[in-house]
Amino acid sequence: MYRPDSLAARCAVDLVEAAEKQYQAGVLTNTVSIPVRGTVELIKLVGRRTGLSPWLVGGVLVGGIAFLLKEPERREAAAQYVMPIVQAPLKRMEATQRRSSTVFEGCAE
Repeated sequence: MYRPDSLAARCAVDLVEAAEKQYQAGVLTNTVSIPVRGTVELIKLVGRRTGLSPWLVGGVLVGGIAFLLKEPERREAAAQYVMPIVQAPLKRMEATQRRSSTVFEGCAE
C-alpha cells in the first residue's frame, strides 16, 4: 500500500480506499438482497398464474411460515441457519463505516 509523505496526500489515499470499501459493502448488500427480490418475484408470478392477488399469495406464505415456526425448537433451528446470513453483511458494513469515520477524523486534523 502506497503511503505518501504529505498529510493531504495521505488523506486523499485514505479517502479513495474508504470509498472502495464502501462500494464493496454496497455490492455485498445487493448480493444479499437477491433472494428477497427473487421471493417477491416468485410470489408475483404465482399470483399471475393462479389469478389470485400477489398480496393474498404473500399472506398465505407468511402465514405458513408463522405456522411452521410456532414451536420454539423450529425457531431455534431456523435461526441457527438464517442469523449468520443476516449478520455477515451487517458486520462488513459496520467495519466499513468504522474505517470511513476513522479516515475522516484523521483528515480533519
